[in-house]
Amino acid sequence: MNKRINILQQKLFEMQDFSHRTKEGENKRFIYANKNLYTGTNPKIRALQILKTLNQIKQDKLKGFEGVGGWKDKKTGIYYADFYRSTDNKKEAIKEAKKLKELAIFDSKQQKEIIIK
Repeated sequence: MNKRINILQQKLFEMQDFSHRTKEGENKRFIYANKNLYTGTNPKIRALQILKTLNQIKQDKLKGFEGVGGWKDKKTGIYYADFYRSTDNKKEAIKEAKKLKELAIFDSKQQKEIIIK
């Protein structure tokens, strides 16, 4: 698990797009954020808080999500790291994402983001 946490840390600090399931099983088709971990242009600024949260994942102390992921908005350069959930229902994913004012959901089958209007 420590190796996985180190890989997540590296992806976050390098602002890479990624999705990492932390619970057993497979992601359903549509992935949506259900809690923000970081938004900004330099995640290293909040390194201590992010590492503390990743350590809680390692200890399985955080509940209510299936994984963690990161996404960089190519237009603005802003990086988003979120805890996520998944569903096979696209409308449900969009509805839940809108609650958090998310910009997009991710279609894991087609490997592409779906911008929310």
